Amino acid sequence: VAAMTMPSLVAKYQIKQYETALKEVYSILSNGFKQVMVDTGCPDLECTGIFISAGEGLINNSSDTEFQKNIDVVAKNVFKVVKSYKGDEITPRTIKYLKGDTTAEFGGNSGYEMYLPNGTIVAFQNFGCGEVPNNEGSLKNLCGFISVDLNGEKLPNTMGKDIFALGGLYNNGRIVPNTSLLWAQSKVGVGKGENYTDYWRNNSRLCGKPNVSLKNDTTPEIVGQDCFARVLENNFEIDYLK
Repeated sequence: VAAMTMPSLVAKYQIKQYETALKEVYSILSNGFKQVMVDTGCPDLECTGIFISAGEGLINNSSDTEFQKNIDVVAKNVFKVVKSYKGDEITPRTIKYLKGDTTAEFGGNSGYEMYLPNGTIVAFQNFGCGEVPNNEGSLKNLCGFISVDLNGEKLPNTMGKDIFALGGLYNNGRIVPNTSLLWAQSKVGVGKGENYTDYWRNNSRLCGKPNVSLKNDTTPEIVGQDCFARVLENNFEIDYLK
């Protein structure tokens, strides 16, 4: 009996590790950027100057040296990083979809990557605090985009397990996952987000069907990159792996 239950115990322990690490990195990054605003006396992130670009055409580009220089200061002073890489120094790694045989890259289009003391890799893209498509809600300007690899370069390197797009870092200092309800509202307006095609609940390819575990989900291919929207709605519980 013990031999039969051991794999399920290991899987349960691993899921718990992912949940704990996800909650921790979300807290570290959220609090860190709020601290930067306090330290600089700024009401928002745009005022801090971190997301200034080296040129209009360099927004969200690995050659954006100005952004890399700015975020590097924050990484070392606020997040106490172990090591970091800029632009072309970043080596893209192959990662897998949550379900299916498709692969993708982690870090391939990031301008900056930092390694936290707890082992998590954080990849940043700069969006220059540009306006969102619909700013009638609380999200007005998108400053950056954050992806994480919770256990560094260790396996399974699978989106929705150890790899997540945490989402957009907005001007008010909030990190809001893509495919979440708040994100959907920033696309189509308050009161319309629930019906938006790419709100995760309306598109099972993003992170599976609501309230259905991965092993029972009939969706042929699930990306998993934006599963943090589902995890956050479930109070940091990765329910689809259970």
